[in-house]
Amino acid sequence: MKIKYLRTSSVVALACVALVATACSSSKSSAGGNGIPSGPIKIGAIYSLSGSFAAFGPSQRATGQAAIDQINADGGISGHQVALDVKDDKSTPDGAVSAAQALVSDKVSMFAYFGTSPQTLQAGPVLNKAGIPAITLLTDATFEDGTKWPYIYNDYSDAKQGVYPYAPFLQSKGVTKVVSINDTTPGSATFSGYANAAVKAAGIDVVKSVSFDPTAVDLTTQVQQLKAAGTDWLLANNVVGFGPLYNALRATGWHPNILETTAAYYDSSGALGNFAPTTWAGCNVGVAPGKSLPANVTKVLAAATAKLGHMQPDLLVSVASAYDALLIYKYAVEKAGSTSGKDVVKVLDTIKNQSFSNPDWTFTFTPDNHLGWVASNNHICTVTPLDKYGTPTIVDAK
Repeated sequence: MKIKYLRTSSVVALACVALVATACSSSKSSAGGNGIPSGPIKIGAIYSLSGSFAAFGPSQRATGQAAIDQINADGGISGHQVALDVKDDKSTPDGAVSAAQALVSDKVSMFAYFGTSPQTLQAGPVLNKAGIPAITLLTDATFEDGTKWPYIYNDYSDAKQGVYPYAPFLQSKGVTKVVSINDTTPGSATFSGYANAAVKAAGIDVVKSVSFDPTAVDLTTQVQQLKAAGTDWLLANNVVGFGPLYNALRATGWHPNILETTAAYYDSSGALGNFAPTTWAGCNVGVAPGKSLPANVTKVLAAATAKLGHMQPDLLVSVASAYDALLIYKYAVEKAGSTSGKDVVKVLDTIKNQSFSNPDWTFTFTPDNHLGWVASNNHICTVTPLDKYGTPTIVDAK
């Protein structure tokens, strides 16, 4: 329907009310904004669906789609449905760049995920240069400085925050010395540095640390070195290679207590076997005894599990980060009245102690600091047992 523009602003206003109230409202934008274009709002996501990090891809894709389905079921964003546009980074730097460039060409309005570390290091600059907001789970602090990366926001714990509960938990167990292992990916190496430093600061000795190539299939040599150090507590700071680690532990006849990264839930957790009762993991989110998750979060969990066709351990991490990212973006778009990247980030930078999917999870962003998560929201959880959606139980130090 075409509207003839009139000189008298009052007549135009009356025409808007009488004839096309919805259209006028939906095109409203903040100062300098471009409004919200007609049609669905495209959300970009880069998942590792092939290559060495492919173990993470299926659950990330399932949770991303389940979160979008829930947003659409609840009315979308300003009445617009949301569509997920997925690219595979093939677990390689070149693949990450190609995937990011393809999504920019597709004119996505927001990135809900842009790869598994270290591929984020290549994809991030592409979307930031394009001025497309990204709200996602990131495992290191690279993009947290909003003055350098104004379009990238971390809605989950970084590596430094992730070790927050480590020392109190180990102290509650009477631990005085540990050994540690990590793979050589940037995410694992960074996390290991923070974990080792945190426990040392608490007076717990790290008597031996070793590393391995993420493609290694035999870790017997590394495990023999750790076993010889003379402690029964192992910090498994790796993000891949848990299957080979368990195999090497069995091959050497060593049965330590294990404190793992969250990645362990996704990588060969079913291979724990008799190690399960003495294995714990860091968890960004979980369920405290006697509490339950909000109904909307449970719906996304159930939908993602159905898409996967099986129970995925710690699926809640993917669900919570993907769902909160979209809810945060929805809030910013509707407040700005625009999907323009510049307008959206102005709103994001004003979010303070605000919850979205769960009252227990709050976020704060400033123009300088784009890490929205709070360190104290990180926990230690069981690896088993898990509930029907793979959610672990919080077992923080008592």
